[in-house]
Amino acid sequence: MKILLNIPRIPMRQYGEHVVLANILKALAADAPADWQLITHTMGRRALSEHRESVAQIDPRGRMTHRFNPVPYTLLEQIARRTNFSSEFLFGASDVVHSFSGLVPRTRKLIVTIHDVIFLRMREAQQSPEWVLKSKDALSRLVSRAAAVHTVSEYSKQELVTWLGVEPERVVVIPNGVDHNIYRPLADSERADADLLVENLGVSGPYLLHIGGNAKRKNVGSLIATYRLLRERYEIDHSLVLVGSELTAELADIAGRYSADIHCLGYLSRTEAVAVLQRAHALIFPSLYEGFGLPIIEAMACGVPAALSRTSSLPEIGGDAALYFDPLDVEGTAKMVFNLIADGKLRSQCVQRGLSRAANFSWTRVASELMWLYKSVGVSEQLGRPLHEPSARPMAK
Repeated sequence: MKILLNIPRIPMRQYGEHVVLANILKALAADAPADWQLITHTMGRRALSEHRESVAQIDPRGRMTHRFNPVPYTLLEQIARRTNFSSEFLFGASDVVHSFSGLVPRTRKLIVTIHDVIFLRMREAQQSPEWVLKSKDALSRLVSRAAAVHTVSEYSKQELVTWLGVEPERVVVIPNGVDHNIYRPLADSERADADLLVENLGVSGPYLLHIGGNAKRKNVGSLIATYRLLRERYEIDHSLVLVGSELTAELADIAGRYSADIHCLGYLSRTEAVAVLQRAHALIFPSLYEGFGLPIIEAMACGVPAALSRTSSLPEIGGDAALYFDPLDVEGTAKMVFNLIADGKLRSQCVQRGLSRAANFSWTRVASELMWLYKSVGVSEQLGRPLHEPSARPMAK
């Protein structure tokens, strides 16, 4: 079978959907049948050398064939919109085209990955209404041509049905995974090295952790207000570590005199990020909208308890292994987080449930289900109930 994977450029500093894509490619390269051809295709000139280096790290044995098209993405996008040229014109013949990127010529055997529709639900300040409408139109055209739409949670599936009008039977949910060789509890022999690494980042003592940027939906302002209340009312001695966020003047004002105890670490190497996560006392995730929330499963796999907002996909992903709060209720959130810190029995219960929960997620399983989807689309003219029979789905971990 010949699978064409249309992918965006992958930076060396991977985050969010880049992390997901990199792990999917690794798992497919490792687990696909030997007689399958896996071909990645990337368009555009910008950061192409960095992308080549990323791909070399993802696929060091060269299991896949990697093609690079230097034609500017914007030009190809205009051609795709104004003409009816087929995928063979750009990609060559294949049994299935799986697009993780927007531009795809016409083909009957198309799978599209969409993680969420955040831009429709929570528009950021830099996203004009015109940009949102244009993006929605492009995405709607893309999914209308797809035999299947792959997404990462039942919540995101319902969002695609609601906002883009995708038929439910064409949406296949394959949750993200976690690399259990990397994200795991610290062994006693590793603890000293992890402590030193974290201290070299300027963090000492116990801390609460948040992973995510400063986007509006990340709700960092409420998190910092919660932290201030935890210090003032509950007199905790933990610091707050933000990975990926910046302490803006507005956020520093919310923190008040406790701003000095908030550590913004920015982008970290994978080794640093894993150590910071493993050493955390708890992960606090107050997001207003997530299609999945990968840090949740990574934290649970490390034996770190998680307190999550009761919104979007988060209860689906965290299951009964996390504690949940109203992300706009600072007092209620502070009380819950304090209980998680102070109640050793509750914390231990969350750790154990989290480890069990995380064991259900792996990139091997993601690759197995995607290969099942490739075979289903490759032999079918359209998707229907047989594709969704539970007995037909692989259950590898």
